[in-house]
Amino acid sequence: MQPNAEIPLSGAGAVPYQAATPVEAAKEEKEHISLQEAVKRYVAVETAKGWPTHTAKNGKTRYKFRGLPLACDSTCWENGLENTRWTEETLYVTDDGKIVVASEHITRWQGESDTYTVKVITSLNDVTSQALLDDLRENLCIKLNVKISVAEVARPLSELEASL
Repeated sequence: MQPNAEIPLSGAGAVPYQAATPVEAAKEEKEHISLQEAVKRYVAVETAKGWPTHTAKNGKTRYKFRGLPLACDSTCWENGLENTRWTEETLYVTDDGKIVVASEHITRWQGESDTYTVKVITSLNDVTSQALLDDLRENLCIKLNVKISVAEVARPLSELEASL
């Protein structure tokens, strides 16, 4: 090809894109890891200065724990501006490797009260909200600059517990 010739982007004569150097190529290729490995790496980075304390309610009882928020989801806008009942959920990992799902069922109806639940689980398999898992995967992909393998979500967090 001549030095100043146009390179077609598609069709006959198109040249596939190649990174200019091996360093640029390495930057473009994201590492593929499991969700558990991503959580483990994120926790290691974020808790280097210590574990933040959080409070979650279960009924009228308040629970304090040291943990890191990993994901959150709200159904507030799913039914539009006039939505008067919705759920907000937050997924935490605690300093002892457990998973906490704190849910708030919020209402704007007169005479109804908001309700709160806390579930402590040991595996991401036990997270029933797909929206929480999707938010978790998306957050970790961005923060860690990796691709997370969806197929490996089903492993227990025993490795994470051992590393904390």
